[in-house]
Amino acid sequence: MKIRIYNARILTMQQDMPLFLGELQVEDGKITYVGEEKKASGDSWDREIDAEGNLLMPGFKNAHTHSAMTFLRSYADDLPLQEWLYNQVFPMEAKLTEGHLSRKPSISSRFSSFVEYSFFYIVGSDEFF
Repeated sequence: MKIRIYNARILTMQQDMPLFLGELQVEDGKITYVGEEKKASGDSWDREIDAEGNLLMPGFKNAHTHSAMTFLRSYADDLPLQEWLYNQVFPMEAKLTEGHLSRKPSISSRFSSFVEYSFFYIVGSDEFF
């Protein structure tokens, strides 16, 4: 699939490329071009997206997350850390199965990838996942 996103303010992580108005091209899931807009290149696209001047930038990466704990947000958070962990969080985590893990918090927070630190045992399994 060939995708062209144009009329975008593009922010790269390269020091020699400041914020600029341009386009990004993707072919078969790989970025093939980032730069100034190519007015009449003659290419045919499966999809063209007018970014309407909005920002296009690399995705954020969450380098430390605990997906298993997302359902415990604001649960007994008035307790001291050790008491909260050992008396509230760990007992609840021990009841979780693989099906309880949710990628949705990372995806809905606009992270393009994340590193999972939940480290619990699946019932009936001899392996950690």
